[in-house]
Amino acid sequence: MTALFLLLTALFLIPAAAGPLVEEPNELGDIPILMYHHVSDRVNSIYNVPPAVFENHLLQFYEAGFVLVSLSDYCDDAFLVPRGSKPLVITFDDGHENNFRLLPDGSIDPACAVGVLESFARERPDFGRTAAFFVNAGPWAVPFGDAATAGEKLRWLVENGYDIGNHTADHHNLRNCDPYQVRRQIGLCQAALYELCPELEGRVRFFAYPYGIAPRDPKGFEVVESGSFNGVAYRMELCLRAWEYPAPSPASPVFERLRLAIPRIEMHVRESGNGHTPRWVADRPNLYLSLIHISEPTRP
Repeated sequence: MTALFLLLTALFLIPAAAGPLVEEPNELGDIPILMYHHVSDRVNSIYNVPPAVFENHLLQFYEAGFVLVSLSDYCDDAFLVPRGSKPLVITFDDGHENNFRLLPDGSIDPACAVGVLESFARERPDFGRTAAFFVNAGPWAVPFGDAATAGEKLRWLVENGYDIGNHTADHHNLRNCDPYQVRRQIGLCQAALYELCPELEGRVRFFAYPYGIAPRDPKGFEVVESGSFNGVAYRMELCLRAWEYPAPSPASPVFERLRLAIPRIEMHVRESGNGHTPRWVADRPNLYLSLIHISEPTRP
């Protein structure tokens, strides 16, 4: 009788298993914003990542617990990621033809950047499907290298959860530009994007500095954020550079101070120089970690 009493007491006193332990949330932690350029098997450049390598990058990030969030949601602090996951933002600079290419039948080339992203998302929908494309547009540049389809591509991206950003009219280095030259570069690009895709009006609110370099003139720096040229106004809520560090969480107290100089991590095939690999990114300390679980309630 005594033995039975002790057994029952022990069963009631031992709490039920609470599931695997997870790390504490860190919503002030850093968020990697990656910067890619070319995605091609034919471009000989340190700024190129072949399609198969880019797909492998996505797989490594997926297996390391990252999920994609849009640059818009990052800016607005409007993202939710699954419990124990880490947010990741992907950006592309320059609007190269290999970023978004159509086949003769009008379908998306699976070997371009958008094609790789879309294919990966179909196989692993929990990873997400989004990116931001910073394009050059104006009298001397056409987004994605084809004037006949540029508007169609921009429209498709907007309708399918991708962001479009301003990268100046002709990739001009702004270091020594005066305020007029800065406004001209940004305003011409903004006007060209609106003409190509009227749906973008009021929605191009992000800017990436060509070469990652901001104007040295303080007045030139001021008009990067907002201004107008030839009657076309713009206001940039985030301006991105090309450093080697993760970006601050939008909940971080330093976020507002860095809105005009958000850092990104440049991704190349090689790990030397300015390019880095997914493993290098995943092993960074102090990354954002969420405990929000979309499909089941969080344990008390």
